[in-house]
Amino acid sequence: PNNWLLASGGADCTVRFWKLNSGRQITQFRAHPAPINCVAFSSDGELLATASNDKTVRLWHIETGRLVSVLEGHESWVWSVAFAPDSRTMVSSDWDGQIKIWSR
Repeated sequence: PNNWLLASGGADCTVRFWKLNSGRQITQFRAHPAPINCVAFSSDGELLATASNDKTVRLWHIETGRLVSVLEGHESWVWSVAFAPDSRTMVSSDWDGQIKIWSR
């Protein structure tokens, strides 16, 4: 959402935020009980979505790090998540090829 922040997630179930200009890690937190496959920023810069092998998509408030919502409904590992330009609609897909559309 800006030119200085990067988010990553991985097999250790942790989300990390990085400063792009220095490459330094700003903070990290455990986001899921299973590996994270994808992260996505909302275009308004307010939320980060994380997709995981725990079959959920989770929404995090970027400034506070607070968990906003856990989206359940996939029957297998969630591989990808993306926000629509309105920052209110998301799409996620899972290992079995199922696609979900979410609105907040």
